[in-house]
Amino acid sequence: MPWYEISLFIIIVVIAVGFIFGVVSIMILVAKPLHFDSDFSRSYEEKRLNGVFTAWDQEWERHGFSLPIDKHLLHGEIVVNPISSTLRKKVMILCHGQTMDRLACVKYGRIYYRLGYHLVLYDARYFGKSNYPFSSLGFFEQNDLGAVIQHAQSWFGSDAYIGIHGESMGSATALLAAGHQPDIRFIVADCPFSDLSRLCRSVIKRRFLLPGYVSVETASFLSKLIWHFEYRKISPRAVVQKSNVPVCFIHGKADSFIPSSMSEELAAQSQNGDTECHLIDGAKHAQSYWKDPENYEKIVCEFVRKIENRDSL
Repeated sequence: MPWYEISLFIIIVVIAVGFIFGVVSIMILVAKPLHFDSDFSRSYEEKRLNGVFTAWDQEWERHGFSLPIDKHLLHGEIVVNPISSTLRKKVMILCHGQTMDRLACVKYGRIYYRLGYHLVLYDARYFGKSNYPFSSLGFFEQNDLGAVIQHAQSWFGSDAYIGIHGESMGSATALLAAGHQPDIRFIVADCPFSDLSRLCRSVIKRRFLLPGYVSVETASFLSKLIWHFEYRKISPRAVVQKSNVPVCFIHGKADSFIPSSMSEELAAQSQNGDTECHLIDGAKHAQSYWKDPENYEKIVCEFVRKIENRDSL
C-alpha cells in the first residue's frame, strides 16, 4: 500500500476516533456527569466558609420530603423560618448545579433566611439522594421544579410568594420553568447557560478541536433515543424571550465553562424591566459568591427588596 494511502487511512481513523470520543464525552457531560455525595459537598463548602452549616445543623427547623416523580423519588428538605412575618408566606426554592447536591445551596439559603423566607432545598434528579439514572440539564428538571413548587404550596399556601435561586444547571432549570410556572415571582440566576446546543458546541470546539455542529447534533440524536430528550429543546433563551419574570443574573467574568456573555445575552432578551445583570470580576464558574460573599449578598438583597416593593409585599 502506497505511503499516501496509509497516511490517509490513519488520518481518517484519527478523525473518526476523535469524533466518537467527542460525541460520547458530550453525552456523558450532559446526562452522566461526575457527581459527589453529601459528605464531599459539606467538606467543600466548609473549607470555603467555616461555620456555613452551623444554622443548618443546630438552629433551622428542617423537614425532609420525598416526591415520587417518574418512578423514582426526589429528595429534599423544607426549612421553616420562624421570623417570617408577612401574612403571605415567602418561600425561596434553591436549585444546585451539576456534580453537587442540595448542601451546596445552604450558603445561599442563609441570605434568604435573613430576609424572612422559608427555604426549600432539594437534590436534583441523578444527584445527591435523588437516585435517578441520568440528568438532562433542565429538560426533565424543569418539571421536577414544578412539582417542588406544588409541594411548597401545600406547606405554605397556594398564595405563597415564591422565588427561585439557581446555580449553573439549577439556574437554567429555573429559567426554563418560568415558561410554564406562573407562581414564580422572581429568579436569581447564577451562571446559567442560554442554550444547551450552543454551550456544547463551544465545549467540544475548545476541548476536542472538533466540528461542533455535527458532533452535538449526533450526541443530541443519540440522547433522544436513549434518554428521550433533545439538546435543542433546552434553551433558557427561548423562554426568557417570552417570560415576564424578573431575573437577577450573576455571572463570573472568568467563567471558562459557561461564558458570562450568555448571562448578558439572557438579560438583554428579558421582557421585564426589573431584570438585572451583574458580572463579577475574577470569578470562575459558580464561584461568584466565594469571590466576594458580602457583595453577592448585597446584590441579591437589593434585588429581592426591589421586587417585593414592586409587588407590595
